[in-house]
Amino acid sequence: MNAVELAYHRKLTLQVLDEVFPDLTPALRVWMVRGNLSTDWLGYIIYRRTAHFDRIPFASHESAWELSILEVRYHVMRCRWYHTRNAERRACWEAGRVLHIIQDFFCHSNFFDLPGSSQQRISQALLGLEAYPELPGIPLQITSWGLLQCIGFKQDGFTHKDHHHDCPRPAELRMVAENQRKFSKTYLIRPLLVSNIV
Repeated sequence: MNAVELAYHRKLTLQVLDEVFPDLTPALRVWMVRGNLSTDWLGYIIYRRTAHFDRIPFASHESAWELSILEVRYHVMRCRWYHTRNAERRACWEAGRVLHIIQDFFCHSNFFDLPGSSQQRISQALLGLEAYPELPGIPLQITSWGLLQCIGFKQDGFTHKDHHHDCPRPAELRMVAENQRKFSKTYLIRPLLVSNIV
């Protein structure tokens, strides 16, 4: 985690707050931003690859996708649970964590290197919380992350250090923003939640 990554997550979260949740109170906006950024802060204590859409070194890309989609579902359901109990701050915290995972997916995969038709198929699968999308040609790849990479070991051919997009270009940033907006409108829209997750 560094200042650039935090700025990326903060900017995208504030953008979705302005576009999808304009009537959210300032206090609840703070809770959603904190929930988003806490995913990185908590990584110093206990790192969960699925909270960052990362892959265990040498594991399949399909398993990384499936486990991270389960993590998204888990936090959406927690968000709804808190909402039904009028614990809106906690619900917004969980919504922020969901957004963090979605934002990380685009930066921790080869999404931006794939052709437009593949990007569209992946976006549909992500929005539908579907199974790993099979693509013609180049497959979807998710970066691996392991402690040994911190001291220079590559571990496998698609590592976070060598292939991340944690500082996306403006066109890529717009694509991430559009996808998180669609996701928020599908799963997190005011009154914060809708019941269309399995």
